[in-house]
Amino acid sequence: MMPDPTADQLTIQHLRLEVARLEHALASRELLAAMLAPKPSLYLPPRDRDVLVRLCMGDSSEEIGQALFITAATVKTHLDGLSKRFGTHNRVGTAMAAIRAGFTPDQDQQEVST
Repeated sequence: MMPDPTADQLTIQHLRLEVARLEHALASRELLAAMLAPKPSLYLPPRDRDVLVRLCMGDSSEEIGQALFITAATVKTHLDGLSKRFGTHNRVGTAMAAIRAGFTPDQDQQEVST
């Protein structure tokens, strides 16, 4: 038979459950805010579109730079700007937001809804 948990063990377990509950609530709130945020149409300059295409294809900053004949630092500058436009915090979020907004690598039009 297992011994009964101590008060400290119960407190730690309770705190872990509370942290998990709060993390879930925060994630739900952020998701709801993102879903309810206005989705204005956004013009993307050709070079940003080029970087975004390569990003959605899964290329690294170095690979994007080589393909577009720019430095990895310049790629990161474009990615920072795209992250701000799409309201994301990393390259995966930027690619996902672009795809959710209707962006496709073979898209002829220059407007993307964000």
